[in-house]
Amino acid sequence: MALQETWRWFGPHDPVTLKEIKQTGAEGIVSALHHIPIGEIWEIKEIQTRKKMIDEEGFSWSVVESLPVHEDIKKGESNYRQYIENYKISIRNLGQCEIDTICYNFMPVLDWSRTNLSVEFRDGAITTGFESTVFAAFDLFILQRPGAEDSYSAEQIDRARQYYDGLTKKQREKLVEVILLGFPGSLKAYTLDEFKNAVMYYITTARENFEILTKRGKKVVIWL
Repeated sequence: MALQETWRWFGPHDPVTLKEIKQTGAEGIVSALHHIPIGEIWEIKEIQTRKKMIDEEGFSWSVVESLPVHEDIKKGESNYRQYIENYKISIRNLGQCEIDTICYNFMPVLDWSRTNLSVEFRDGAITTGFESTVFAAFDLFILQRPGAEDSYSAEQIDRARQYYDGLTKKQREKLVEVILLGFPGSLKAYTLDEFKNAVMYYITTARENFEILTKRGKKVVIWL
C-alpha cells in the first residue's frame, strides 16, 4: 500500500493557506468541518463545498480529522440516540462524497490538551508542547480539582507550587486559555467552572461504577 503525504488544514480560517501547503510537497489534505456544531449532520452540500476548495488547489481530501463524537454519546445520556443517528448520516454523506477515511475518538471533555501552543522546535518550526509540572500547577492551584493532590508525589507538588508562584496573573490566565482550548480547529473553549464540572462528572461516574462492579466481585482497574 502506497503512503501519501498529507497536511492538516483547518479550513478557510486556517492562517496557513492551501497555496502555502502546496509548497511542502503534500498531496493530500486532512481536514474537517469545524464550523458545524458537534452533533449536527454534515450535509452533502457542506462536504462538497470543502472538497471543492481542496480539489481546486490540486489536492485530495484524504482524511477527515475528525468527525467529533458528541459528549452525550460518550455519557449515554440525554439526546444521545439522535446524535448517534446524526453521526451515521454524516458518515454516509462523507462516503457519498468519496471520502472514506475518518478519524474519531471517545476521549471525554477535551479531545487533547497542551501546556504550550507555540514551542519553537530545533529546526525553527513552531509546534506544541506538554510539561507535566505546568499541568500539575494548573490542576492543583488553578483548577483546584478535588483530590488532585492524591495524583501527584510530594516532589511533583513542590515543583508545581514553585512554578505556579513564579507566574504573573496574566501568565496564569494565558495558561488557562491554552489548556481549555480543547478541540483542534474549534473556537469554543470551556470556562474553568464548566471544565471542572465536566471532569468531576466522569470521576464521579467512574467511582460509582467501580463500587457497583466490585460489589459484584469484579476486578476493576480505574486510572484517573
